[in-house]
Amino acid sequence: MRSDRDNSLTGVGFDRPDLVGNPVRSHADRNDMVNRFFNTAAFAPNQPGSYGNAGRNILSGPAQSTTDLSLAKNFLVSDKLGRVQFRAEFFNALNQVNFSPPEARRANQNFGRLQSAGSPRILQFALKYLF
Repeated sequence: MRSDRDNSLTGVGFDRPDLVGNPVRSHADRNDMVNRFFNTAAFAPNQPGSYGNAGRNILSGPAQSTTDLSLAKNFLVSDKLGRVQFRAEFFNALNQVNFSPPEARRANQNFGRLQSAGSPRILQFALKYLF
């Protein structure tokens, strides 16, 4: 969490905002969660000459969950020629949405919003000759 303003007058620019309320909020639906993941009104610009009182890592991001599966089957061609393996791999097989962390820079217009997500379901097939 950063305020992106040099109110501390140090020239570094890594000031934190002041915590003035409870940043945790419940969400009515997915759109509400995407548009405002945490209570943005709980943060105010840090006072001139101070670094801000919001601590590091005071917010948790959205939950992440994926299910990866792999299926493989070996087919014997012959004792002399070896075998062929068919493989199917499913990444995020249940196609669960895994949002990236929300925008945490107070000066950004998207402060508190979820703007991206992880990979969708990906299927991969392979055929391998083993000799």
